[in-house]
Amino acid sequence: MPPGSRKDSAIQCVRDSGLSLLDLPDDVIRLICAQLCPHCYGLVLSKLLSDQFRALLSDGDEAACLGALSRTCTVLRDIAQPFLYHVPHLVSLNRFLRTIRDRPDLADAVRYLPWLHIDASHFERHFISDGFALVKEIAEELQVLQLQNTSFEEEFSAMLTYIANGRDVHDPAAYHYYVHTAKFRMLLHGMLIALLPRIEIMQI
Repeated sequence: MPPGSRKDSAIQCVRDSGLSLLDLPDDVIRLICAQLCPHCYGLVLSKLLSDQFRALLSDGDEAACLGALSRTCTVLRDIAQPFLYHVPHLVSLNRFLRTIRDRPDLADAVRYLPWLHIDASHFERHFISDGFALVKEIAEELQVLQLQNTSFEEEFSAMLTYIANGRDVHDPAAYHYYVHTAKFRMLLHGMLIALLPRIEIMQI
């Protein structure tokens, strides 16, 4: 029997049996999830770091099946969600930070973080909505930002002023913005390393 015919026959047998995904043992469902996860599927480091793979992640294609599975019901969510977080799809870094702070089990699941270069446009998209409140809160909890007789706003004043005013990058004052931005990126890296105990690759 040709391979295609065997596959069609197997699918028809499953349909005829009336079985659903939930009828399978949890370990079998986990094996299925592993086949949908780029980390568990065994992609080598060079592939994980490739521009093509990052483009797939940015489009959400790699996470689509696991995401749909985790939204099906609570049983499948609890099984599929950790695999979804092996290589998280970062739509909002602020939301991701909140999730891994509040859900240590999902933080523990993260293996590869497709970190992108952070600049002013990313700040507006990720942090402006809450005025950097979550970053300040987590930094204080983790004690990764040691402020001496100064506030967060004073520590990153040039960066915050630049973002608020939208100054020209050729403005001499922009130099201090870049210094503060580099310091802020280091702060984020430290927070992520502290929050993700089993991270294997973090692209910085």
